[in-house]
Amino acid sequence: MSGRTLGYGDLTATDAARLPSKDPDRSTTIRLTADSSGYVHGIDGASFPDTSPITVSEGERLRLKVVNDTMMFHPIHLHGHTFQMVGAGSARKDTVNVLPMSSVEVDIAADNPGQWMLHCHNTYHLETGMATVFSYRA
Repeated sequence: MSGRTLGYGDLTATDAARLPSKDPDRSTTIRLTADSSGYVHGIDGASFPDTSPITVSEGERLRLKVVNDTMMFHPIHLHGHTFQMVGAGSARKDTVNVLPMSSVEVDIAADNPGQWMLHCHNTYHLETGMATVFSYRA
């Protein structure tokens, strides 16, 4: 069998799935971190529940840059939403692999109010703190 591995740039959302064209209202960056032992993970140097929430207002379009400052890959998952990849195709996803020492940007339409978890889908990274809350302002 022959073939090739697809990358995010190879994936394009259908017209029905693509976010409506709109510039982001705001951009923010989070950094995926781990201590030197590799057994404590976090976001922006803090481990859940001590991480700062990502706050949004209903109707807002947020551009989120996720920077991986570690030597491990992290499949970052957002509950309650999908997001659209920026710059690497236009795939709609709810989980994105962030490779070691790299970054991805995604656009999120804040259209499902509540308190939602954003976390690494590698269970031991989640269990040691790589999580935060995607939180709607009241």
